[in-house]
Amino acid sequence: MSIRPALQRLNIKFLLSVLSVLGFVLSVVTKMVGEGFLDPSMQQFVVLGSFRVALFLAAVTVLVTLSTQVAEWVRNTIADEVVKVFDRELPSRIGSEKDREFGFRFNAQVYGMEYTRTGIDCEIHLEGTVTVTRHVQLLAHTHLKAFSIYLVLPESEKPGGLELVSIKTETKGVKLVKQGKPLWSLGRRAQTIRIHPAIGPKAVVNFRVIERCTKKVFVTPENRAHEKERKTPVEYVYWDIARPTGELSIRVELPPGMKARDIEATVLYAMAGTTTLQHYMEHQRVDGSVRTAWEGDHFTMALENISLPVLGLTYGIRWQPEFM
Repeated sequence: MSIRPALQRLNIKFLLSVLSVLGFVLSVVTKMVGEGFLDPSMQQFVVLGSFRVALFLAAVTVLVTLSTQVAEWVRNTIADEVVKVFDRELPSRIGSEKDREFGFRFNAQVYGMEYTRTGIDCEIHLEGTVTVTRHVQLLAHTHLKAFSIYLVLPESEKPGGLELVSIKTETKGVKLVKQGKPLWSLGRRAQTIRIHPAIGPKAVVNFRVIERCTKKVFVTPENRAHEKERKTPVEYVYWDIARPTGELSIRVELPPGMKARDIEATVLYAMAGTTTLQHYMEHQRVDGSVRTAWEGDHFTMALENISLPVLGLTYGIRWQPEFM
């Protein structure tokens, strides 16, 4: 530690000071005896007394030095052990199911609602467009008469290219209708959905939303020219966790004549400007969990049953397109 040499230098200086004081006392006593101010019989007494005082001060200095070094050693040892415990225990505790459950329940109460289950199905068409279907189970924690949904068209700075095809409820006695016009912010299309009649705490509504991207945003056998226009070399489907969510699944279906390679699940912090940063702990949790399959002549990728995704993060699947 950098403090130890400083303490040692300080203690050495203190010892030298004690010796200097002892030397000064002896010189004064000798001078006083020589000039007759002090009886020679008292010289031995004064010298011995001064020597004892010097020894006492030296002993105190040694004890102070030892106690300081011992205290420093104890402090450093405890600090090292605390660091080891945090390095070993903290990541697993933060990511524990119990803590996730607590955070999920707390946020659900604050938001007044939760998405108990969310399933995202992305069907990429041969021309490069995509249809997105979300299956959601909503649980209300307060009186709820409306909520909002949104979809983002990546790498787009202008409104347009996204449309809400349909929204249907699978819960009897409840209707969901669009309220007002959609709100656009760059490539984000947001829509308010009214619940009729309004629901109360513990009410469950299962609904399905179908949205379509009319722009040719994916590289496909019929849209290979788009590969040169892309800002990123990989294809991806990302989903923002904008509401407390109990379970998330994402499925991507490619059109005939292609498959994917270098497939990975990823978790990102919410985008700030044009920067996306990977969330290390959540990425580790979902890494390697993408399942692939052939469904007829369609290659599919699925990130299934992600328990308690973190509010505010973005989960998704990345891949490199490969043509057959």
